[in-house]
Amino acid sequence: SPPAGYYLKTPHLALQCHESCKQCDGPSEEQCSQCPQDLYLADSRCVELCPLQYYGDIPSSSCVPCFEGCTVCHGAGSEQCTTCADTHWPVDGKCVGCESVDGFKLTSGRCREICGDGKNLGAVPCDDGNKIDGDGCNKNCQIE
Repeated sequence: SPPAGYYLKTPHLALQCHESCKQCDGPSEEQCSQCPQDLYLADSRCVELCPLQYYGDIPSSSCVPCFEGCTVCHGAGSEQCTTCADTHWPVDGKCVGCESVDGFKLTSGRCREICGDGKNLGAVPCDDGNKIDGDGCNKNCQIE
């Protein structure tokens, strides 16, 4: 096997990896197989920040998927989400599918509080139980 930072071009010729790679399968920055410290492997590239729905796992130096429903997380567990996907809502530190959260529904691909049901769960300024304008809380649950 070739020394660190090199790959075998032929059985007897080792060439240097791209500078962003610790180990690689070829010369390109998109052919990394291991990354140096402080970088994470994502789709065969070494990156400083992992893409959305992934977090940087320090022991493996790789980008690891977040728990389902998380857009931003700091670990793989369901309680390690910091931002939920549009189709989920934060409940007790976890991202829960919108259909499972009482008072919310999926509208145009986003989890939204149901307006006009008389419950104000904090995602709208007001909810007076109807969708009538002129009574202090309009049809869109905005204060008038």
